[in-house]
Amino acid sequence: MHIFLYDENFMYLGEDVISDYEEIPKNATDVRPQEGLYLPEYDEKKRVWFESASKEYIESLQPKPQPSKIGRDSEKCYGCTTTRGVVSSRV
Repeated sequence: MHIFLYDENFMYLGEDVISDYEEIPKNATDVRPQEGLYLPEYDEKKRVWFESASKEYIESLQPKPQPSKIGRDSEKCYGCTTTRGVVSSRV
């Protein structure tokens, strides 16, 4: 049987496999956390996992946007030509 472990605050710790004849430990459940949770927390009464991470925490984990190249090629370059977004100097 596949089980999912949690700590004293019901925060996800990991998973394990036990025999179907073994009793599920007190700090575990057979309810699988749904995909996409950043900090899964278990509600023992409702028997569901939910997201405990704040919006700010989740946003802090997202990759920072890279500077855009759009607009760089549009700067004035006297004596330059642009072909398919590539700037080259005229000699």
